[in-house]
Amino acid sequence: MLENIREREKLELSLILEEFKKNSLLKSTKEKFDNLSYIRDKEEYSKLKDIVTEYNKKIFLKLPFNGFSKIDEITERLKNLNGHLVEEDLFEIKSSIDYTLKFFKADKNYFFSFFDFQFDIQKVYLFKDNIEKIVDDDGKIKDEASLKLSQIRKNINKLISSQDRIISKILKKYEKYLTEANITLVDNRIVLQVDVHEKNRVKGVFHSYSNTKRTVFIEPEELVFLNNRLNELKEEERLEIAKILEELKDNILSNSSIFSIFISFIPKIDFINSILLFMNEYDANFIQIDDDIELVRVFHPIIKKVKGKDAKPVNIRIEKNRSLLITGPNMGGKTAVLKTIGVSALLTKLGLPVCSSEFSKIRLFDKIFCDIGDDQSLEDGISTFASHLLNYKEIVENCDENSLILLDEVGTGTSIKEGTSFAISLIKTFLEKESTLVFTTHFDPIKDFSLKNEKISTCAMKYDFENNIPYFELEYGTVGQSGMFSLLKKYGFPEKIIEESYKIVGKDFLDYTQIIRDYQIKIEKLESEREKIELLKKSQMKIEEITKKELDDYLDKKNMMEKEYRNRINQKIESLRSEFEKVVRELTESKEKSKKKEIIKNFRKFLDENVVIKEGEKSSIKENLIIKPGDTVQLRDKVEGIVKNIDGDRVSIDINGVILKTNLANIVNIIERKDGVEKRYYVDEDIKEEIDLRGKFSDEALEELENYILKASGSGIKRVRVIHGHGKGILKDKIRSFLKGVKFVKGFSPAPLDEGGDGVTIIEFF
Repeated sequence: MLENIREREKLELSLILEEFKKNSLLKSTKEKFDNLSYIRDKEEYSKLKDIVTEYNKKIFLKLPFNGFSKIDEITERLKNLNGHLVEEDLFEIKSSIDYTLKFFKADKNYFFSFFDFQFDIQKVYLFKDNIEKIVDDDGKIKDEASLKLSQIRKNINKLISSQDRIISKILKKYEKYLTEANITLVDNRIVLQVDVHEKNRVKGVFHSYSNTKRTVFIEPEELVFLNNRLNELKEEERLEIAKILEELKDNILSNSSIFSIFISFIPKIDFINSILLFMNEYDANFIQIDDDIELVRVFHPIIKKVKGKDAKPVNIRIEKNRSLLITGPNMGGKTAVLKTIGVSALLTKLGLPVCSSEFSKIRLFDKIFCDIGDDQSLEDGISTFASHLLNYKEIVENCDENSLILLDEVGTGTSIKEGTSFAISLIKTFLEKESTLVFTTHFDPIKDFSLKNEKISTCAMKYDFENNIPYFELEYGTVGQSGMFSLLKKYGFPEKIIEESYKIVGKDFLDYTQIIRDYQIKIEKLESEREKIELLKKSQMKIEEITKKELDDYLDKKNMMEKEYRNRINQKIESLRSEFEKVVRELTESKEKSKKKEIIKNFRKFLDENVVIKEGEKSSIKENLIIKPGDTVQLRDKVEGIVKNIDGDRVSIDINGVILKTNLANIVNIIERKDGVEKRYYVDEDIKEEIDLRGKFSDEALEELENYILKASGSGIKRVRVIHGHGKGILKDKIRSFLKGVKFVKGFSPAPLDEGGDGVTIIEFF
């Protein structure tokens, strides 16, 4: 159990905590990291996350945290019955108060979240005013700290001035008897350095000889009184400073707001600051608490510290109520992955950030168990296998459904048959208890059992067996080879031994190994096809989504135009009705024939000007379109395509080589094309002839590439560059495999050496 030291050591927690502690200024903060309690629930973890996030956002860069390395020791001393302040404490006290008030000004609400009681900020301001009267910027007691101290220091300065004048005269008087033409201090007394042969010529008090016995130190009689008086004044000064410091101590202890700054606020900020500095150094984040485990680009902190930029992150997935088998060759990274999972769970349980993406998720386990490495004890007479058995027994007795169990090379240490049978029985027990189990093995029967068990997911560490290079990546849904024969070749074993090993292991094993390889190849092909299908689905959905939006906008515009048209017709009808009624009245009232003719003439003119509707005012929307295969149709203002097939109310349209399936209702027009008319392209001015996909995951990169080439080919660009880098070639292979299935890609090839070589792919469009 984690309360035992074993798991902490196996997961290298103490080394990780040292990386936090090195950022801490206070001794108490370092001790806090060593004695952290486990958090209780998701809410407590979220609260810690919010505090650190707010500090980073509002305070960290604006207000440097430094100058407080002994404030906790000062407060510990003050809490003792005979505790006292010394002048060296004043700089830290003053700095702490200054920092606190600057923090308060930066964000008042966030500031008060650090206190569990009524905090009186006005008392802090008053204390600041008082301490500034007493202490200067260097943390020294000012002359004006009290009237008595001011007078004492004036007397000291006067005495020192008198001393200086007398010393000048004495040096001149005795210069021919001195070995050095200056004064020195012995036991805090001013003395001359007199030649031993001339010592009787200088009147004064003898103090001592030099190491060489050639010089004698004599305090001149002219300075004896002044030295005595100066020492008296220095003692008076010391006593007055002690009195001032005692009053300051009483002021601090009687003011809960001030004392809480020293014992609570500054230590809390030191703790948060230490966490944030760790996060910045290790790209660590507070992650999400969830039932599933999904660690994205996760590192073990110590591996990252040792390897630096060469450290490889891994992506780890464990669904709820499932366990995980990790397989692969020795030196492939299986144990490192086990430790990474364990330490990520443990750091989360301690309320600390994890070295992974902020989008990672992990479960908050009640218990974490591990059996990693060798616990052999020569002192207790316990063998390696026996130590494993004792660990397994302890885990079986204490684990439950909210436990994480990490087992490295389960079942080893005895015969393969016995170890395998025991391991499978042990695994079944943990599955029955619904614990989350992560384990590694080289034993094929355990791999077979795991592949057939629906509660166990399987994965393998990717490895280049031809060149003996580990990729430090997990490949899910498969099991890996142990790679023994590749390692024998890597380390230069004689061919005779390797060939003999092949013979002994037998054809069945080699066939089994080949089956695993074939299975992995099929998995890779299926995964590649799945990625292509997903990309096509996403593209289809995006195009339909865009088309639907454009159609909706078009129909809204059409309805608005028709409504406006109807309103105008109605207005004209009303105007016509009014004018007609007016004409009827005038004709009825008029008795002159010529007058009636004039009225009729004016009415006809009114009709010509107001009733005939201009062609441009009519709705231009075409309805009852008769569409057939081969027609060039318009889906929206800038999207055109050729009808390939019609099935009921569904239609397939070729848009620059991409087949879009949509409803007939989405077609708004048929484009009439004359022979010889060149095809129109709608060029997106933002489309560049180059896209950089370096550093992206395969899924993300392929989706971005698919969108890019769709736009690029449709814009009339004939040639583009895709930058993917060299690396291990994984992204390059994925991209080139994807391009083979794109119809409107005429061809692709690596770039010339001076343009990036095999790290760049050139694509040509039809």
